[in-house]
Amino acid sequence: MSQPLDCDEHMAVTDMRAQHAGPDDGPSISGRFVQPPRGSQITPRMRSTLCGWLIEVAQEFRLHQDTLHLCISLLDRFLHLQPGVTKHQLQIVGTACMFISAKQEEVTFPGLTAFADTANNSFSRQELAQTEVVILETLQWRVAMPTSTKNILDHLIRDFDLDSKAAHFATYLTELWVVDNCTTRNAAPRAALAAVFVAGGVSGSTATRKKIKEKCMLRECPPALRQMVQHLLRLYEQAYWEQDPVHHNYVLKEKFDAEVWESVSVIFSPNELPITIRKAFPGLNLDGMEVNDMYQEQINPNSESAAIAATISQKAHLMADASGLFATDEEICTEL
Repeated sequence: MSQPLDCDEHMAVTDMRAQHAGPDDGPSISGRFVQPPRGSQITPRMRSTLCGWLIEVAQEFRLHQDTLHLCISLLDRFLHLQPGVTKHQLQIVGTACMFISAKQEEVTFPGLTAFADTANNSFSRQELAQTEVVILETLQWRVAMPTSTKNILDHLIRDFDLDSKAAHFATYLTELWVVDNCTTRNAAPRAALAAVFVAGGVSGSTATRKKIKEKCMLRECPPALRQMVQHLLRLYEQAYWEQDPVHHNYVLKEKFDAEVWESVSVIFSPNELPITIRKAFPGLNLDGMEVNDMYQEQINPNSESAAIAATISQKAHLMADASGLFATDEEICTEL
């Protein structure tokens, strides 16, 4: 059974009903979280720690990858709309998001009791059910939004015809990014494309590499993609050397070290990955890769980065309206 999160350092669970109570009508679940005057208490480290725990929960219940990624997407959207969530409420919010996503994606799914038990009964079934309603009301019951990095990645894997090992490696890199970064950012398409780029370079066939270069229309690696590639390589290296069993990177490394994932989290040396990628794409300029804040970059509509985004947009109609895939945080919340 998954262990509850460290209540002192990260997130203990408290009763949320009082924060949703009206002034005269007693406890209610129809309201919203109280927003503190100085913004959210949730730090990136807290979010990543929660995501690592949710990965363990998904493994314990043998839930599908789509369920996990939908859960994290719901979590990020909810936290964006409700910055008043405290660290003491974060675990029950994450558990409720997993419960909602399991209902959406799974044929059979664990019940309230099972999800409460996995947190060592840190909260009751009633509290979990109330939190579920609060999340659904906040998101206006719009659960299946076409903004998941996993959805984009699945499409690219099919489009570029990645073999099994390359697809698993791309999935691992993408999951590292999802746990490390808020999924409502519009960098999700670039993260998925960079994961396919790296996986195709180190594990894909010659035909796959040729298709990547042709379909992305790359003469040289654009700065936005180059920065994202470097970011994924850094995440891979951090996870590769992580030894703390409670750290989210270690949890992910252990997950993808399994035979079903072909041990893609440990079979490639972090020092050799950049060299292998350069050899795989000799005509592309991958030199001078530096990690800046790629999320702040403004894409020139005439640049190679814009051409890549356009390529993904043209293909994405098979799963959703492409405009939803590249919406900014504000656009997503405005639509809600």
